[in-house]
Amino acid sequence: MAKNIYVKNAKYLGDFKFEVDFNIGKKVVDIRNVEKVDRRYGKFAIFQPLRNEEFVKHMQCDGVTLSKGDVDIAPEILYEASMLN
Repeated sequence: MAKNIYVKNAKYLGDFKFEVDFNIGKKVVDIRNVEKVDRRYGKFAIFQPLRNEEFVKHMQCDGVTLSKGDVDIAPEILYEASMLN
């Protein structure tokens, strides 16, 4: 995986999917795959909103990753999750 990967922009496509413009290219990321890449995202209560599409569809790019409130997803995890589509 590339070092220093970050999210430049992201567009919600529906059904838990984002088109994510990484600094190394565009990928489609299914947020449901995040937990498959890193089990911590399913283990801790702070990440439970990632299972709710109403929450997920309001996540935004903060210039580095996708986030909403206290919940953010590391760009490396997003990139790995895009490989599972």
